[in-house]
Amino acid sequence: DVYKRQRWSAGLALAGIGAAMLALALSRPPAHSVWWTAVYDLGHAPLFGFVALAMRVLVGTLANGRLSLAEQYGLAFALTAILSGASEAAQIGSETRDANIGDALRDLAGGGACLLVAAGFEGLFRGAVARTVMVLSGVSLMSAILAPLGPLAWSYSMRRASLPVIADYASQWQKPLTQALRVDLSSTIAPEDFTGQGGEPVARVRFRQAAWPGVDVVEPWPDWRGYDSLRFQVYAENPAPKMLVLRIDDEAHNGTHSDRFNRSFTIHQGVNDIVVPLEDIREGPRNRQLDLSRIARVLVFSRRPDAPYELLFGPMSLNEKAGEQP
Repeated sequence: DVYKRQRWSAGLALAGIGAAMLALALSRPPAHSVWWTAVYDLGHAPLFGFVALAMRVLVGTLANGRLSLAEQYGLAFALTAILSGASEAAQIGSETRDANIGDALRDLAGGGACLLVAAGFEGLFRGAVARTVMVLSGVSLMSAILAPLGPLAWSYSMRRASLPVIADYASQWQKPLTQALRVDLSSTIAPEDFTGQGGEPVARVRFRQAAWPGVDVVEPWPDWRGYDSLRFQVYAENPAPKMLVLRIDDEAHNGTHSDRFNRSFTIHQGVNDIVVPLEDIREGPRNRQLDLSRIARVLVFSRRPDAPYELLFGPMSLNEKAGEQP
């Protein structure tokens, strides 16, 4: 009976480790989801926490009393580290995945956190204080690893609450959903002659002398149905005209220039009020209609500036159709 129980324990532990590694190998975050990408990356910690606990069961079963409790925990952590390193090394040269030292560190931290909690409950050290410290240390470590999901969840909630504003480069909630591409992005107070924005926080964007510098909202609110137009204001202090391009993709975008909405604007000194009818955006792709219920990306960029320059941006918002609610 004891031998059968040991075999079952070892078999279940191996099956659990195998299932965890298979899930890691087969899973992929959705292409346009900041949230699921973060969950996927940070999820390495609890996944390898489970692997470390399974290793602890496997080592304890196979050791059959020949190793001390401390040695069992040390060996379980070492085997978890080896498996983590092997999983990252297997991705070297892959066309779809990259080896990542950050993932490996999260693997080790997650495995260590779960082993600390288990060791605290199992009594690796004597005394209630020592056990409590181990459990709390493990819980705190895992909480610290997963903590970035909290602010990101807040950003998503603010994305919904801020409608009809779909992008506000100056807002804190917007930052996780925005990429600064060869630009310097900061907040400032709008000058009084920035009509509609005077005295309010706005974004200052410094476009570098580079190819295609811009600000990319990688996951705006996706459903623009029920609205009539997209509007935003740009303020230029410099008298020299500047050229900006607005690009909008939906989730079906195939990566080609002709399969998205593109429009150029000349920015003059002072306030520039830019309004784009959503019907124009819908008809942007050459061979199909852009899906206004599945907007995936809003990018404002400059082509190839001859010298760096700065512009101020107010919030980008959707205007409702008259007498209609979104």
